[in-house]
Amino acid sequence: RLDDRKHFSANGQLLDHQRDMTTFHAAVLSLCVLEKLAHFLLAMFVHVTVVDIAIVDVFIAAVIVQRIIGLVAIVIAEVLILIFVLGMSTCECECKYDYDYEECECDKQIDDNEEEEDENEEVNEQDNEAKAEEAGEI
Repeated sequence: RLDDRKHFSANGQLLDHQRDMTTFHAAVLSLCVLEKLAHFLLAMFVHVTVVDIAIVDVFIAAVIVQRIIGLVAIVIAEVLILIFVLGMSTCECECKYDYDYEECECDKQIDDNEEEEDENEEVNEQDNEAKAEEAGEI
């Protein structure tokens, strides 16, 4: 059935997205570990002053804060995209792939809008006829 294939492809896309995000999070984690290792090596093997280490600490803290803000923004974007995609797919599945069109909410909404438009057109036609009659009488 069409709807089964659609759900399967949607699930496949979600799994690909999850795999990509897992890879991204692993890369960020490994970069943080490398930064800590570089900081340790800097303190152990290079003769630097306390001020130099403090500058490096501030830089690392700034990078970590920047990454945290980036991750929060990515998570918010993911949630919004999922809400949008799931909302659309629900409506599509109910309307396009539902075999009992009588129970489709989206179709009912579309039908209601069409009825309102038809009523508006009839009212406009009646108004135009009344105006034409008035103009003819004058």
